[in-house]
Formats: sequence, structure tokens, C-alpha cells
Amino acid sequence: MLLRPNDEFRAVAKIAFETLALLRGPHTALEAHFDPIREYIRGDVQLPPVPEGELSVDTRFVQRLEGEGHMQFTEQHAVLITSTAQARSRM
Repeated sequence: MLLRPNDEFRAVAKIAFETLALLRGPHTALEAHFDPIREYIRGDVQLPPVPEGELSVDTRFVQRLEGEGHMQFTEQHAVLITSTAQARSRM
């Protein structure tokens, strides 16, 4: 079995983006400042340089949560949509 985290992250981004469109409407999802995430979902993966032997993963839009933080997780799936100052500065 191959480890393909970039495909997994793109799939997660697509689910989150579709959830945004469902909750906020397609007019919101079609706004120009969401162009970069739409391009990412379509395959525009930008791999950062990493030391030899390490796996390069594009984490611009999807990141793993470290620990449980302040969230209560269940056995059900969830989508967490957040905004960061870094993301806003690219809009």
C-alpha cells in the first residue's frame, strides 16, 4: 500500500470546501479569494523542499491536528473549517 498524503489532504480539502459551499452557499465558494484552494483541489500541489528520505507534503490548506486540543471528537467524521491570518493575507 502506498502512502499518498497529498491525495488524502486534497480529498479532505474537497470535503471541507463542499461543506463550506453547502453551509454558506455557492456564491461564497465561488469568490475569487477561494481560487487557490480550488486549484489545489484540482491538483495544484506545491511540494516544499524536505531533507532527502522525508516525505514532502503540501500543507497550505490541510493540516493534521496535534492532539485533541479543545475539541471533543466522536467516532463520527467531522469537518473543521478555520481561517488564519496567513490565509487571509493571501486573499
